[in-house]
Amino acid sequence: MKFIVFEEFVQDEEKACRELYEFLEIQEAPNIRYGIKSNEGKDRSVSPLRTKIFMIVKGANYFLYDFCAMSHWAPQLYRKFNRLYRKTRDKSLEEDPDRSRMLPETRAYLMQYFEADIRETERLTGRNLHEIWNCE
Repeated sequence: MKFIVFEEFVQDEEKACRELYEFLEIQEAPNIRYGIKSNEGKDRSVSPLRTKIFMIVKGANYFLYDFCAMSHWAPQLYRKFNRLYRKTRDKSLEEDPDRSRMLPETRAYLMQYFEADIRETERLTGRNLHEIWNCE
């Protein structure tokens, strides 16, 4: 079996994939693009109420733009609505400075909860995963 640690994969996708190709004894496909990031969330909600309002406006925006094609038959009206959408988005979301997305108490709880599983995975892989996963 070949074990790939996600954190190492993210750190160097190309190296992880090359090791996998070698393990599987297959050739690397030409023109593979590594390091592609998509749908990376950077914002967080300002408040639950504002988020609900934003989701309603966002749904209406998709309905008017994608389903009704309002931007084609009523462009001026759609531009006004789109300004409302952007204003609502700006007031509902703010940039999230915490990229870890996890409270320290949550991390401590999960590390304790999964301690036995981590030890067993270390035994199976022969790797020290406590260092990689910043276990205390």
